[in-house]
Amino acid sequence: MKARSVLRAALVFFVATPALAADWVLVERSADQQDTSYVDKSSIIASGSIRRYWARTDFISNPDGWQRVLALWENNCATGENRLLQATVYKVDGSNNSVPTSGAQWQYVTPRNRRRQYPQIHLQGGVMKAKSYLCTALLLSIATPALAEADWVLVASSNLGTNPTYVDKSSIRIMGEIRRFWVRTEYANDADGWARAMTVYEDNCATDQHRLLQLNVYKVDGTNQSIPVDGSPWKYVIPGAIEGIVHDYVCKQ
Repeated sequence: MKARSVLRAALVFFVATPALAADWVLVERSADQQDTSYVDKSSIIASGSIRRYWARTDFISNPDGWQRVLALWENNCATGENRLLQATVYKVDGSNNSVPTSGAQWQYVTPRNRRRQYPQIHLQGGVMKAKSYLCTALLLSIATPALAEADWVLVASSNLGTNPTYVDKSSIRIMGEIRRFWVRTEYANDADGWARAMTVYEDNCATDQHRLLQLNVYKVDGTNQSIPVDGSPWKYVIPGAIEGIVHDYVCKQ
């Protein structure tokens, strides 16, 4: 009876977690060399434009006592979005816990660098990261030149020359009269402590309207947050304002 229970537990663990002997591919080290992230190449399952895969991040010195995080992700290569399906945190004291991810929403992958960008998801005080280049480079086992860095183009700034606003030209998706694209705005001496905002917009070039799809805020204290914008309505673009200048730029593409 005991042997059967042990076998059952082993099978559950085997199904839920990829073996550490899997084909782990190093995808990134943090700038301070304190964490290293891998993807299990053998776990990648392709279904149309969707890629499901396991990612692992090992921590050297984590303030929350994390030693390792194993996470299951899905990336949509057609829309540039991803979502977290499952995550387990392993701590230096030997304990571990599963982080609730039920109902995790699809989020657009921030295009700072399409070969080296990790969309960030907060997990009870820490951050787990997943690669966007899985859709192509890992499946080909090469770092393809097609995955170039984001092409940030300075489009507008405030009347005082502050708050420069950039559009990632390489992120512009054309769908008839619709343009979907990433915008980056830099802030100096912001009252709320914002250092940067990364946003996804859709603009309708036929009606001169736009709507906000996603907003990520990065603060001067090093923290960041994703601000919900579900159901953001279409609004008319104000001519001559920064939003109007951005609208004119993307609609010419």
